[in-house]
Amino acid sequence: MVVRFRFGTDLASVGEQVWTGALLLADYLIAHHAALFGRQPSATVLELGAGTGLCNGQQQVLRNCEYNMRCNRLSETKDGGVFVRHLDWQHPPAWLREHDRQRASVPASEEAASMFEWRAADIARVTSDVQIFVAADVIYDNDATSAFLGIVHELLRPSPLFQCSERILYMASEKRINFSLEELRATAVAHDHFFRELRHYPHLQVETDLLPVDRTLPRRFPYTRNDNLVLWRVRWREDGAMFDKPDG
Repeated sequence: MVVRFRFGTDLASVGEQVWTGALLLADYLIAHHAALFGRQPSATVLELGAGTGLCNGQQQVLRNCEYNMRCNRLSETKDGGVFVRHLDWQHPPAWLREHDRQRASVPASEEAASMFEWRAADIARVTSDVQIFVAADVIYDNDATSAFLGIVHELLRPSPLFQCSERILYMASEKRINFSLEELRATAVAHDHFFRELRHYPHLQVETDLLPVDRTLPRRFPYTRNDNLVLWRVRWREDGAMFDKPDG
C-alpha cells in the first residue's frame, strides 16, 4: 500500500498528516476482521475522519484521499471500492439531519457536481449496509469535537432511516497533554472536553477496554505505542446510563 501524506503541517492542514491513532485503529481492524465482519466477502464501512486522505472539510485533503485510492487501485467502481465524500460535522447533510432519505441532494448533472458530493446511491448504501463506523484522531479541537459527537448521535440512534438495527463506532486517538490555564495542571484538554460533551448524549455508551492491558495487539505499521493511545467502541444504549470518564 502506498500513501501520500505530509510529515509536518501548520494547524490548518493537520488533516494531511498520518496520525498515530489511525495506525492503531488499522491494527485493530486487521486483527479483529473476522469478529467484526464475519465471513462476508465484502462489508460497507463509513469512516468519519482519520487525518490524511480521509474525511476532512478541506478540498485538498479530499483530493489527496482520492489520489491515494487511485494509487492503491481502490477507487470506486460499480462493484464497490472506496468512495470519498465530503461530510461536514458542523453542517450535516439534510438526509442525516432530518433522517429522511428523500432529502438527498442529487446534482442535476455529474459534470456540474463536485466529485465529493453525496449522491442518492451513496445514501442508499450507507443507510442499507453500514453497521460499522470508524474514526481516528478526531479529538483535537473543542468545536470540532462537539460537532463530531452530534454526528455520531445521529448515525447511531434508532431510526427507520437505517436498515441495520445496531450500528457501532470504533475510534482511536492519542491524548495530547497540554497545560490547562483553567485547571492549572497538565491534562488532555481535548479529551476532557469530549467527556464533558458526552454528558449531553446519555444514550451514547463508550467502552474503553478494547486494548489489551499488555498492548499485545499485533503491530502491522511502524509507530510508537504509548499510554496516551486509546481505542474505544461507541454504541447506543437505550437505558441512557451515564458514562464516567476513565482514569487517565
